[in-house]
Amino acid sequence: MNLARKIAVVLLALSASIACAQTTDTLRVATYNLLNFPGSDGPQRVPEFRKILRLMNPDVLAVQEMGSQAGVNLFLDDVLEVIEPGQWSAVPFHDGPDTDNSLFYRTAVTEFVSSHQISTSLRDITEYVLRLPAPDTTVVLRIYSAHLKAGNTEDDATRRLGEATVLRNYLNGLSEGSEFVVVGDFNLYESDEPAYGMLIGEPDNAGRNYDPIDTPGAWHNDPVFASVHTQSTRGESYGGMDDRFDFLLTSGALFDSIAFQYLEGSYTPFGNDGNHFNMSINDGENSAVPDSVADALYNASDHLPVFLDLLVHSASSTRRSVSAPLFSFQLCPNFPNPFNSQTVIRYEIASPGPVRLQVFDLLGRRVATLMDGFQQPGAHAVLFDAAGLASGNYFYSLSTTQTQQVRRMVLAR
Repeated sequence: MNLARKIAVVLLALSASIACAQTTDTLRVATYNLLNFPGSDGPQRVPEFRKILRLMNPDVLAVQEMGSQAGVNLFLDDVLEVIEPGQWSAVPFHDGPDTDNSLFYRTAVTEFVSSHQISTSLRDITEYVLRLPAPDTTVVLRIYSAHLKAGNTEDDATRRLGEATVLRNYLNGLSEGSEFVVVGDFNLYESDEPAYGMLIGEPDNAGRNYDPIDTPGAWHNDPVFASVHTQSTRGESYGGMDDRFDFLLTSGALFDSIAFQYLEGSYTPFGNDGNHFNMSINDGENSAVPDSVADALYNASDHLPVFLDLLVHSASSTRRSVSAPLFSFQLCPNFPNPFNSQTVIRYEIASPGPVRLQVFDLLGRRVATLMDGFQQPGAHAVLFDAAGLASGNYFYSLSTTQTQQVRRMVLAR
């Protein structure tokens, strides 16, 4: 029996619906070093930021190198509110000892609860506490925005370690299961830096950070890491794209599908197509964004913004608690379906082991492998990007050593 016929047989066997709670909401969290905004040229850079954020479409935007309340007002009123009038708000500016953080958020999807400054030897690290709107007002997400010491000397690395230690000690005091994202310009040159190890290393407690893309190595000036570099968007004296300075790290709870869940594959250095190592981001063709946006990324700042998506489990969906029953094996309907270019595939596995998630066309030819490796039991989600595929019906298959499930999805361009 050929593979296409096997798929059809399996689909008939799965005609009864699988009890997957449909999660339709995502929260896009982004970080952006604005390069001393507003400075003397803030109004001139405003139109460039509009082009970038209109396409990137974040829900929560943490920024570094914000200079003043006037800068916050300018960015809110002339960038975000021009793109989407009446949809945005900003946290009141805190004027710390050096360059500062700020936070902007869509009022329809999040509410601001509080902010707190965590003092270090150089710059404040800011804690922003957000919650979902009613009826989910007890669901809290914490955002920590940091701008660690710049420079590539041993003393600079030591000072970054001190700042990271202050933050990790603070995070260690959070309750177990706290959901947070640590974002910002960390100025790290390699994964062996002690500051990075301080954030992501043992002990395995509430304060431990995880790097969603897990790309250890010497990031600086190595073309192997061209696709994750975020600085500098400009060539000339800036040196071009050769550093991974801008990060989003997550708590372990964001992989457990309690209220928020990291959407695997969504971590994106916006505008980086992997083909501009040691070049300006708009040098020649940029396959990740339109030419006008690549130009805007060059003109707006010397850093790229970075974002990730979180699935939001609302009050109307099944929210899993720490004491919930064991997970089952189930492959959920993708969302959206039909889809235009990207869709989310969610699934649960009941026990640890090898997992394979693949996509096939109607002839049974494999067109994508989304997961092929060991996974722990629990709920998982993967973003499927159908770039380059023709419109039509496709099947996605989830298999372990013990069982398999298959579903159909429709790509409609």
